[in-house]
Amino acid sequence: MTEALRPWYKAPASKWPDALPIGNGRLGAMIYSEIQQERWQLNEDLAWYGCATDRNPKDPLKHLPKLRRLLNEGLLKQAEDLAGKAFIGMPESQRHYEPLDQINITFLHLKDQVTKYRRHSDLNYAIAGVSYEIDGVCHRRESLSSNPDGVTAAKFSASHPGMVSFDMGLFRGLDTNVYMNSIRVVGTTLIMKGQTEGNGVHFCLVATVVIEGGSIESIGETIVVSNANKASIIIAAETTFCHNDPEATCLQLVEKAIQMGYDQLRTCHVKDHQSLFSRVDLRLGSDESQNLTTPQSTSSRLALVKSGTLDLGLVVLYS
Repeated sequence: MTEALRPWYKAPASKWPDALPIGNGRLGAMIYSEIQQERWQLNEDLAWYGCATDRNPKDPLKHLPKLRRLLNEGLLKQAEDLAGKAFIGMPESQRHYEPLDQINITFLHLKDQVTKYRRHSDLNYAIAGVSYEIDGVCHRRESLSSNPDGVTAAKFSASHPGMVSFDMGLFRGLDTNVYMNSIRVVGTTLIMKGQTEGNGVHFCLVATVVIEGGSIESIGETIVVSNANKASIIIAAETTFCHNDPEATCLQLVEKAIQMGYDQLRTCHVKDHQSLFSRVDLRLGSDESQNLTTPQSTSSRLALVKSGTLDLGLVVLYS
């Protein structure tokens, strides 16, 4: 692991563009890494408004000869107008995408006690993480979205035993008009169901918590973890676009992930990611930022670039 592939920040994300992304090409999340009220905003690639629709234009073939003639004659404006009428999807407007869910996690921390805060995105491993200290105890969280196992997973730990405590709940509808239809609790697992707008696809999200030490219980629609040594969260989401019974599919994915355990999930995820990511190594020559005596957060490096500092490593990082 190299710091060159690890953008990091000294504060939690305050808005969506500053959150750190994880994703497996189908299921993803934006991680805010907040200290007391953590948010993960989740997406699933098939959670679109409405249902599957044939939007192919009805009679483009008969206009194709004319379009070719206009292009051959150099009449580009006329060709563009014809293409806009005869070759555009029907209806022309595209349905919008809907957010899947937000996971809210409440830690029993006080913000003014926190020191050594640092959140990062490890591009070499495709893992987002955060660490900070409270009264001499180092708290760590990391999260990933696994392609081989089809789940999003996270691990919470601390340098002292019995220091992992939090409440976890699911929420849908923040700043939008989309809502869940139902939520139920089975043991320490939350099962959320809903449907996208416009009589769209039905979806299911399953989130479960596994702990080492401490205690865990469900209160209403909240999972409560108290004084654990470690905790892991496993999340799966599916829609009726691909599965007749998305809940059954989610439960199968989650059960398999639980049996594997977080560490094995992580190993498989990293191996899969690096089989693609490690094929290319981009270097842009000498870099003035390497001469900085103190490692700079990504936010500080951006500020230095604006002031005229050459930072080729930052260019590579954002590429």
